[in-house]
Amino acid sequence: MPGSFRIEVLTPEGAVHEADAASAVFAAHDGLRGILPGHAAMVGALGAGPLRVRPAGGGEEARFTLRGGFYRVAPDRLVLLADGAARAT
Repeated sequence: MPGSFRIEVLTPEGAVHEADAASAVFAAHDGLRGILPGHAAMVGALGAGPLRVRPAGGGEEARFTLRGGFYRVAPDRLVLLADGAARAT
């Protein structure tokens, strides 16, 4: 979908969340990172904290709590390799 990117949240136990997203905000090791479609490529370490994913096409925001790991951003994809992730309420 134009104006979106694919997000994958993976843990050692398996996939936690996969969707097309309009935006995502997550805890990196040095603060919060915001990602939009077309973001420049980068990699880094995840921190312990929130992940908020706004779905492409609207709908309810998905919320998770992350426990460290690594992330990779490409213009059309965000992959979070988390040590742990739990859906937040």
